[in-house]
Order: sequence, then structure tokens, then C-alpha cells
Amino acid sequence: SLSGRVLNPDGSSAGPDIRVQISFGNDFFIRTDADGRFATPRGTFTLPASGYTVTALNEATGATGQAGAVVTAGQDNQVTVVLLGRGTAQVTVRKADNTPAPGASVELVLSGFPGGRFEGIANAQGVLEVPNLFEGAYAACASLTIGGTRVAGRTSVIVPRDGIGSGTITLGGTGTVRGQFVGTDGRTPIPFANANLSNLAVAPTDADGRFSLPDVP
Repeated sequence: SLSGRVLNPDGSSAGPDIRVQISFGNDFFIRTDADGRFATPRGTFTLPASGYTVTALNEATGATGQAGAVVTAGQDNQVTVVLLGRGTAQVTVRKADNTPAPGASVELVLSGFPGGRFEGIANAQGVLEVPNLFEGAYAACASLTIGGTRVAGRTSVIVPRDGIGSGTITLGGTGTVRGQFVGTDGRTPIPFANANLSNLAVAPTDADGRFSLPDVP
């Protein structure tokens, strides 16, 4: 069996009716009780011994969290899922001469769970601020056309819970990193995964495990 508890970002109980999905099947989920605890049904159901991903979702607020769990046969296995907090990303975009780059297009991609892509335009000071993002590491990319020439740049922004994560992008010439994600045998493609370049760029692999990461400094 597998049991556990869902916690808010501050460590308090997430309370009742949190949807908890275990990666045993797309439609396999249970609900937390008043104390934020959950457990797979006993007697009528046996969760096979294996590794699982446990995802919790507060459907009322959109708060979510994820944790890994290992189920060992004949034991009451435990897992704790902590819901992600939220914070703000602040990206400053500058031209090569270190002056602000107003009007630059900025894109933020959350590298880990639960993913997500956010876009905006830098203001007159070359700054874009995006509030209410899940905490975590974001790949930030900015681009601007100056005198008919497109320039771009990247940085990584770490968004903390209840705080502001900042990063600065200096626009210039860039290139594209292309490759193929393969297994430990060096041959078998790994499709539909995420290729992550040091949290600077994130892109999914295709059916052949191939990926393309543009605008890399």
C-alpha cells in the first residue's frame, strides 16, 4: 500500500479534498482527508511494487506538487507531497552597449514540474516582471530586432517562494544547439522528454529523440 500527506508550501496541512494521482494509471486518483492524508484502498486493491510519481492538485486554487515514491511489497509505504509556492520573475534586457532594450520579446519556460511557458514585452526600462509563477528554475530568452538585425540572449532565473527571482539578458549573436537524446546504450532514442541546457534553454524531444535549442549565446 501507499499512504502519505499533502502539505502546503509553508509545511502546514493542505487539508481535505486534494486530488492525489499516482502514476499507476491516468484515471487512478484518491482524495485527502481533513488532515491532508491519503492512502490507497486496503484489501480490495494492491499497488504493485515499483516506483511511482505522486502528483497532488488543489483543484480550487490550482496549487500543485509532485514527489517520487517507491512501493515495496508487504509494507506500508509513505510519501509526502509539498505543494509548490509562487513567486515573481524579473528579467532585465540590455543591448550590447549595456543600455536598456525596451520592446524586447521575453519568454520564460519552467524547466521542471509542472512546466509552463510565459511571454511578455520588456518595458521602457527593458524590464519584464511576471508575478504568480510557480517556484523553480526558469529558462529566460529575449530577442529584439535592431536596425534589421535580430539579436537575442538567454539566462536562468530562479523564482523563490514568496519572493522575486531576477536575471539579466544581454542581447547579441546566438546559435542553435541541436542533438538527440538517447538511452544509456547510446543508441535508443528517448522521445517526448525535455532537453535542458543548464536551465538556459528547454525543449521537448520529438519521436526520434531529437531536439533544437535556439538563441543560445
